[in-house]
Amino acid sequence: MFLQNVYQYLSSDLVDSRTLKIIRSFFFGGILVLFSWFVYFSFSTIAMPYQIEYREGAAQVMTHILLIGGNPFSLEYQPLGMNNYGIGYNLLALPFAKLFGNTLMVHRGISFFFLLASLLFAARIIFLLKKDPLISVLCGLFIVVVLAGRGGLGAFPSTMGTFLFLSGIFIPFMYSFRYPGLIASALLSIMAYYTKPYFVICFVVVAVYTFVFISKRKGIVYSLFFLCVFGFFFLWVRYGFELYFIDTFIGNLSNENRSLRHLRGQLVELLKEFFPSIILGISLLFLNGSKFSPGALFRTKFLWRSKFLQVDAPLLDLPINYFAFTFIFCFLSFLFVLGLHGGSYMTSAYQIVLPPFILWLFQKLNSKSRFSIICFCLLFSNILILNNILLNPSFLRQRDSVAWKNLYSYARDSRRAVNCPAVVSALIDSGKVPIDSGQTEYYYYIQPYPNHILFGPQYDTVKRHGILYRRSIRNAISKGEFDKLILTEGYGNLISFDTVKQYYVKVETIAVEMPQTHQTWVIGVWEPISK
Repeated sequence: MFLQNVYQYLSSDLVDSRTLKIIRSFFFGGILVLFSWFVYFSFSTIAMPYQIEYREGAAQVMTHILLIGGNPFSLEYQPLGMNNYGIGYNLLALPFAKLFGNTLMVHRGISFFFLLASLLFAARIIFLLKKDPLISVLCGLFIVVVLAGRGGLGAFPSTMGTFLFLSGIFIPFMYSFRYPGLIASALLSIMAYYTKPYFVICFVVVAVYTFVFISKRKGIVYSLFFLCVFGFFFLWVRYGFELYFIDTFIGNLSNENRSLRHLRGQLVELLKEFFPSIILGISLLFLNGSKFSPGALFRTKFLWRSKFLQVDAPLLDLPINYFAFTFIFCFLSFLFVLGLHGGSYMTSAYQIVLPPFILWLFQKLNSKSRFSIICFCLLFSNILILNNILLNPSFLRQRDSVAWKNLYSYARDSRRAVNCPAVVSALIDSGKVPIDSGQTEYYYYIQPYPNHILFGPQYDTVKRHGILYRRSIRNAISKGEFDKLILTEGYGNLISFDTVKQYYVKVETIAVEMPQTHQTWVIGVWEPISK
């Protein structure tokens, strides 16, 4: 009773409108400052002359193959064209690369565009619900800071995929789950899949919620429409890009390394970075607990609320918040599937878990109440924490790095080089084709798979092709055809150091920092042994 009285007091509107106006002005001023910093940080990163992530240059390699009219998912361009993500991002980048050049700046510019699109889309969702620009803009800013962190501004499909993911989930909600919104969602889900496979989870979220809580008929129609269109594109992609599903499906399964320790590390990191927001979320659940008692509903009215035989009725007539459902579904997917995968750290949490969580928090707020002012303070403090962690000014010092300048000069001045992923962009920019795109090594992780027509070429064919590619590099090394070998120390390269040491000598060791993605790499430069 005491807690309910406290909550009612905190939820009531502020009496002093002048005080409310001052508080809102303060928050708007803070939002303007933070957004200005985000824009400056983004443009500085876009103009960064060096890679901000070890494998960032892989996007340029695939776009290069498309520019010369090649098929990156054919045996002819594998394993160099190996890519676990998909082709959607590169197809969008293709016309811009033709006009402005196949550069990191072009690819990063696309990422920045989708960051802004996500900001506007999130703000639009909240504005439709709350009719309050302060809540809306702060929500959009929170989400965009999250997405921009940990290399989100790099040449990757992540921000594009996240925008498609959010659109696929929330467009049906914005259009009250009518058929036009559901059709748009199905198409966006397919686009999300071909941008980065796990974003297809947006289809599952919408299908389950629509069938269970909106209408069984709509859920079935939505699912059938998605499956039909997906099946058509599956066949077209399968026969147009013969290794597409081997790279993006078999390849991802083969690279899977499930680790509870890895998951725990991410959960601890999330707790540290989002502690104010998590406390706020728990408070909202606790304070609103008396309004919804799942136990009572299922215990006393389950049969009445279960309408199995009414096609146009939902499966369960329960007041389930769509934002909360989306967050819980995505969090469970992260907890039991994506978060266990050792190949990525925090990326899936940032892309599919946190945006729905933030949207859920903001759709619960009322900027005129005392409690929401407290909430704003917590959320604003969380954005400040994230700015310091994810958009730290020190990250931009990479552009003045002497080590990076030295390393790139070796790559650009080379006639023909065996490269590590860190210098892919330098080679592409200087008109050279790299040996290792950054994802090339994943080709050799592909495990045996059933010889089925739906997958693509037989495993023996794929394996033999990879062996021939490595053998050709070794033969060229033995003949001194490369004037430079630029290889990462203590990490997987396409060629073993035993082979390298027979014909080449190390002339320099360079340590380079990638602060935006918390990476440090030690790279050796090798030249032919004089005879």
